Amino acid sequence: MRNPLLAMLLSAEIIKKYSDRPSTKAILIKKAEQILTSGKRLQNMIDSLLLMAKLESGKILFNPVPTDLYELGTAILNDFELFANTQKIELTGDLPNPKSSIVIDEIILHRVIENLLSNALKFSPSNSQVRLRIEYLPENHLRIQVIDQGPGVSPERTQDIFKKFEIGAVKANVSQIGLGLAFCKMAVEAQGAG
Repeated sequence: MRNPLLAMLLSAEIIKKYSDRPSTKAILIKKAEQILTSGKRLQNMIDSLLLMAKLESGKILFNPVPTDLYELGTAILNDFELFANTQKIELTGDLPNPKSSIVIDEIILHRVIENLLSNALKFSPSNSQVRLRIEYLPENHLRIQVIDQGPGVSPERTQDIFKKFEIGAVKANVSQIGLGLAFCKMAVEAQGAG
């Protein structure tokens, strides 16, 4: 959580320092965008921590509602568009037809997809592509795939990355706490899937 917070604080300092100079408008806009992106990342981390604590304690109450996966996927892709652009990554979606729905806890599903996309974007190289694929399956099931061109995880580490505080690989300048995939696994299993 320190990396997004540090980025926000540094960007705010730059805005404060140069706000009276008309020639720095483009720099200020870029720094404001960085604050927004970092703030969203920090909010996602905090939300995941809180939801994970509730999942572990067994005190989470699921709220399954009819959820349009097209609308949900589109909203999430829009949320990550700026971050993907700053990383020079093409973010695309292969989403189901609109106006169909599945009964699921939309808030938890939203967080799971955000964590998967966040990981893919953090570890994908510049000038690559990340694709979110969501499809309906029979009997109120769904399949979510995030396809990227990142380094992947070695076969011997594939089970470890779903444990709390475990990371698959170290990447410079990337915040890695090791909770995102652990949360995803817990959330999916708690809803009776996986």
